[in-house]
Amino acid sequence: MAYKSALSDNKQTELSYKDTSLPNDMKEEIIVVDSGLRNIIVPQTLKTVGVAGDHKAEALFFQIPRYFDGNDLSTHSALIRFINAGNEYGEYQITSKAIDDDFIVLGWQVSNYVTRYSGIVNFTVQFETADSNGIEYQWQTVPAQLIVLPGLKIEATITDKDDSLFRKLSVQVQTLQEKMNSLPNTSELNKTIESLNDSIDKLKNKISYLESNVVYTVKEV
Repeated sequence: MAYKSALSDNKQTELSYKDTSLPNDMKEEIIVVDSGLRNIIVPQTLKTVGVAGDHKAEALFFQIPRYFDGNDLSTHSALIRFINAGNEYGEYQITSKAIDDDFIVLGWQVSNYVTRYSGIVNFTVQFETADSNGIEYQWQTVPAQLIVLPGLKIEATITDKDDSLFRKLSVQVQTLQEKMNSLPNTSELNKTIESLNDSIDKLKNKISYLESNVVYTVKEV
């Protein structure tokens, strides 16, 4: 491959599609690649590829003419190059192909690296052959776009009521601490100091409870 994948676990995945009768027998809707113009024609119904965080929930299928200027594209490695909505680069090596006399159908199972962020995913389809001496052949499309919709992100936060109690307890701790610091460190005051320390510890425990038991709110990714 000419490009090193940006994600180590973006593994090749064998798709279930094995039918070689193209394209009319396809049950899945097809994305057509115009090899002459190098365009990827994505139907409106396929532009939305999923929700942020989806993993292998969608499989996209591409139909492309088998021959380009007399070169049989099926003899070369096929891959998808993409940049997700977080501007991170990745590749998907195509391992699922269906080939007939005139067309090739490629399958791309969309991973959660593609859908890591909501927004626009840019991608191209590429065929290439390379060896230790470099690239022998390379053919690619111009970029096309897919859309990843926002998902839900759960974040812990303190409600207004909890925040008011939190601030009240914090003030009490500070007041008790100041009183304790103002007392002379004499033996006759040890009991008073111990009592104040106990009160401070109890208040701190209440504050810790508030920090670890909060109300959840929902935000978009």
